[in-house]
Amino acid sequence: MTKEIFRPNILYDNLFVKRKEKEIFDLLSKGLYSISENVKCIIEDAKILVRAKKYTRTDFLVATANEEIAKAYIILDMCRLNVDNKESILRKLCGAFYNHTIKYAYYTIYNSGFLLDDMKEVCDIFRAKIKKLWPGDEVTPDMPHDTYFTRDSNLYVDFIDYDQKWSIPGPDDYHAYKYDGSSRGYNSLTETKKALDMLTYTRDNGLFNLEILVLFNAYFKNFYFNEHKNKKDLLNLYKKIALDIENKYSITKEIFCNSVLTRWPLYYCLEKNSTKE
Repeated sequence: MTKEIFRPNILYDNLFVKRKEKEIFDLLSKGLYSISENVKCIIEDAKILVRAKKYTRTDFLVATANEEIAKAYIILDMCRLNVDNKESILRKLCGAFYNHTIKYAYYTIYNSGFLLDDMKEVCDIFRAKIKKLWPGDEVTPDMPHDTYFTRDSNLYVDFIDYDQKWSIPGPDDYHAYKYDGSSRGYNSLTETKKALDMLTYTRDNGLFNLEILVLFNAYFKNFYFNEHKNKKDLLNLYKKIALDIENKYSITKEIFCNSVLTRWPLYYCLEKNSTKE
């Protein structure tokens, strides 16, 4: 019998096992660069579908781009942990790399910036964002996770238990409001492009480089951000990192503070609320 390949384990082994610190962060740095390039390509493909008014498939591509962006956020959480003694949570992050609902939570919370006040609030929202099924009642059916509507339902035929009917993707005009500007100027593709722009801004200013990630980790690995840490603790740590980066690498504090590196860590929320696909 062929042994089943579990991709998160393969990822963990390749990134962290029997590697020196510099090797690890070099791989994580290259991952961040690769993700930003891939998202750019996905967005270009999505633009072609928008011009053709193929909004159903556009929705799937935008969801895919968002998940790719979330992978960068997951890698940044890896960069916050002590790689020598946090194997358990690093393995969970490798699992999150392949988990649609967790990537959805990462993308949503990361792009809210610092609107949330403390880790408890962050984890409460994280738990809601990864909930796979919202039970219905006598009137409304059970509702699956949002990723079902942006991914599976846009590509696959399925049989719906509640309706007792086959469902097919589309029609395209159902999703048009997300892309044609009719929803008070909201555009789903534009929102994804903004998230990519933040990744690109961070990358182009050198903050995904190996030496920056090593320095970033040197500060973070001594702090485990759980419910006992608050926004003030996090902002103070970011200020110290920003000053050190400015002094050593001439990247201004403003650039660092406006980068994607300065967000809430989510590894603790993942540890508390781990799910399986």
